[in-house]
Amino acid sequence: MEDKQEKAEKELFALYKKTKDPEIKKEITMQYLYIARTTATKLYDLYSTTMQMEDAVNEGVVAIIKGIDMYDPDKNIKFPLTLQRG
Repeated sequence: MEDKQEKAEKELFALYKKTKDPEIKKEITMQYLYIARTTATKLYDLYSTTMQMEDAVNEGVVAIIKGIDMYDPDKNIKFPLTLQRG
């Protein structure tokens, strides 16, 4: 049984898939920005001599944006898990 947040997430992705509205895409991106920041922090700890924190966050945001276009909410896999699979 899915909770309200999961249902809202599915509906938001379904609406984006239908309309390709950039504002919806932006809303989804902002909702998952924490993933880019968390991952960037971990990467920065490992690669701080060769990477700037801002660059790492930007790479994460790009991955989220690309992931939104590739995500299929009908597969019943949560969006953050699809980002981990690359």
